[in-house]
Amino acid sequence: GGFKKVNAQIQDEQVRVTAPSIDDLQAVIAHLKKQDFGLELAFGNYR
Repeated sequence: GGFKKVNAQIQDEQVRVTAPSIDDLQAVIAHLKKQDFGLELAFGNYR
């Protein structure tokens, strides 16, 4: 398991996630949406 080709950077209150393919990013988003972090998550694509 895991997301070997995915990188995350913390920028102020945002976590920027980069990956070589859209499929990788969509997998990360799906994984994060299943979690309960106790706060609202928002996802944006700024390509």
